[in-house]
Amino acid sequence: MASPTLSTKSLPPPTYFSVLPLASIFAPASADTKQSSSGDLLDECSLQTLADEWESLFMQLEHAAARSLAPTAAPPNVRSADKALLLMSEFRSRRARHVAELATAIWTDLETQSSCAVIDRELSEIADAMRQVLTRLHARYPSIALIRLGSGEPLCELPATAYNVYFDATESTSAQAAAKQVVVGCVYPGWFDARAGQVVIAPRVVVE
Repeated sequence: MASPTLSTKSLPPPTYFSVLPLASIFAPASADTKQSSSGDLLDECSLQTLADEWESLFMQLEHAAARSLAPTAAPPNVRSADKALLLMSEFRSRRARHVAELATAIWTDLETQSSCAVIDRELSEIADAMRQVLTRLHARYPSIALIRLGSGEPLCELPATAYNVYFDATESTSAQAAAKQVVVGCVYPGWFDARAGQVVIAPRVVVE
């Protein structure tokens, strides 16, 4: 992969993103950035390591959302061969929308530094872990900010690098349907580097 072209000036994220500066996010004291005896940051604060940790926290959020969903009953008069696929499709749809709700609550938690009423203990722990990763990220890469996409953004007006489709509610492959797709929820925020002027991790979204 080619190295990004760095600018001598900061380039703000495009206006279709909601932005949360990392300088406004404070982790608990136990999350202080670790340093070696020479004062250099340890490898655990490399961009790749931090990105891997960030992605692993999404898996925790996804699993938390899945555990909180009630089981779905299959429609009557459905062949056994089709039942499993229908249940899986329905579950994925419900999970995607629930993850988007939880992610919005966590974004508010990070933005306001106070837990929302909808955040339980497990989600609070995930939010704290996210805050710790972001604190370490800001210490090493201060030009990176947290970004998300709001509902209603048309995909046809966004560059492919601006989003990562987590779930497509239309399940259509036609070009005509794709041209009309919009973001209906953001399940996980991404990172934007103002120094490089590019998305580092694209926000995950639900579209339809």
